[in-house]
Amino acid sequence: MEFKEGSGWKCCFDPETGRYTAQIGGGPNCSLYEINREIYDRVDDPAIEWPTRLITEGRHLFMSVDDRCGPPYTVIFDDDYEKLCPWSDAIVSGRTWDDDMTDAAVEIFASEENNREQRRTKRAQRKWKAGTFFHHIREASRERGETLAETIAWAADLGYAAAELDADDAEGAELLAENGLQVTSIYRNYSWQEKIDRAQMEDHVNMAIRFGAKRIMAIPGFYTEGGDKDAELAQMHEGMRQLAAIATEKGITLTIEDYDNAMSPIATMEGMATFLEAVPELKVALDTGNFIFSAQDILKAEELFLSRIAHVHLKDRLWSKAGDGDSLTCIDGRVLYPCAVGDGDIPIREVLETLVKTSYEGYVVAEHFGSPSYADHMEQSIKNLRAGGWIA
Repeated sequence: MEFKEGSGWKCCFDPETGRYTAQIGGGPNCSLYEINREIYDRVDDPAIEWPTRLITEGRHLFMSVDDRCGPPYTVIFDDDYEKLCPWSDAIVSGRTWDDDMTDAAVEIFASEENNREQRRTKRAQRKWKAGTFFHHIREASRERGETLAETIAWAADLGYAAAELDADDAEGAELLAENGLQVTSIYRNYSWQEKIDRAQMEDHVNMAIRFGAKRIMAIPGFYTEGGDKDAELAQMHEGMRQLAAIATEKGITLTIEDYDNAMSPIATMEGMATFLEAVPELKVALDTGNFIFSAQDILKAEELFLSRIAHVHLKDRLWSKAGDGDSLTCIDGRVLYPCAVGDGDIPIREVLETLVKTSYEGYVVAEHFGSPSYADHMEQSIKNLRAGGWIA
């Protein structure tokens, strides 16, 4: 390692990593920074009156304070500060700020602007948990030739913390809790264009309460061939209003997702917007892989609905080359194939980067309907999410 030193400061260049770091002070009164080459090259220039001020333009990694003006304390801005600055003699002083307090400071103080992206990503890792669909676990059980309980335990070992249920196909779901998995949400297909069944709605909400799910998702129905679309849409809006009232009273969040079917009233951003306008309590379950069916941009949809997102389905799809599994043809002629999250053409990274900047603290649920191998896609998806730093 190469070093430069001055009064109250020290800078380091590590040729092996190409990283530049710096320290102001030392021991129990110390700040560590990640700096760039320009700062490193200029820090010992005689024309620089205050080298320490130049160093503070870098990214703050660590700060310990023990100056007799109050109780000693430490702020760790980057948990990897010791790996980044193995040469430092910094010492933790007194009480270390917790993550929430550190996050708040980084967001408030302009001096910590360089830390915001890193802290937001770390915060997402602490607050996001991966889920999948109970349907996928059951299919993986058949593929793996083992009991459902064994596959649930395998999914938990992979890192999945929860599963999503179909209200009309949940046999065996009691095994989830026995193996430590939560229920993220329970979805149900309705036919409100034909009939609004209040008993079916109440059963849906009560099922969520029984399984400990905090949210449900409603698929409102589909337009009928040759039917009166305006009348059917109004009927589906009314069904959603009634279900929202039942759910809200019981403390359950109701969501809808973009649905990849040309006869669905929520196949487009515009269609979803009509439900959100009609039902103020309604939230969005953002499905990353369905807007493409209607030739719409997921990033634009995410921006449009950002303030209403309460749940996320991570569905990746492949169209730049042929894949395996059940294909789906979009309205613009593109043919979509299922794939592991992160292996397709949907901009998953950009979607998650936007979510990091929000207060979203829910699950990210990997979805693979139509997969040629649910077990393979479940395993690869969580590997990709962990490699990308999206989950711990």
